Amino acid sequence: MGSLWFAVLSTKTDLSYSVAELVITQILSFYRNIPSHHKDFKENLWKRKMGETINGKTLGIIGLGKIGKRLVEITSGFNFELLACDLYKDEDFAKKYSIEYCDMDYLCSNAEIISIHANSKNSDKHLISRDQISLMNTKTLLINTSRGNNVDELALLEALKNSAIAGACLDVFESEPYKGEFTSLENVILTPHIGGYTSNVRKDLETEAVENLRKSL
Repeated sequence: MGSLWFAVLSTKTDLSYSVAELVITQILSFYRNIPSHHKDFKENLWKRKMGETINGKTLGIIGLGKIGKRLVEITSGFNFELLACDLYKDEDFAKKYSIEYCDMDYLCSNAEIISIHANSKNSDKHLISRDQISLMNTKTLLINTSRGNNVDELALLEALKNSAIAGACLDVFESEPYKGEFTSLENVILTPHIGGYTSNVRKDLETEAVENLRKSL
């Protein structure tokens, strides 16, 4: 019997703009109550909810890699105070954008907006555990567009129900498609894993995949 040959190919399409733009959309939608205003309008209700400007808030980024850096770059006009937690410290980038590197506990205690762009090395251990969530306060907005298992969903659910934190924007979940209790909460914005799901990115991914296949033949 002859041996079989397999080619393992990968694509290198840049998802950073797509994911970072979703994070910005989530932040603005949350602080200006866009989902609830839209819902009220659909029900013929004219109800204005007071929003907040995000200028000058403290943004904490967990994982200052390609996507985290892209988020920093395209939010520079919001004058965020920037905190970052990452094993690798890019001091030149941090200096350019006035980023303070810190540990996870400090970031969770001091950031008003926390955006996760890292992955837990241990798939059985949450990057944001109950302990980290307990450090957050009633003004904290937690955003996860990376991996569902990064966050202890049960602990987050309890914090949201008890208004221990301001809210959450979730694009990824431990189990997908998601049909759990987050859907019943008003202080959560949910999206079905669309971080990299834009027409531009999909076109580039498919084109690159076909080109990789062509080169391997």
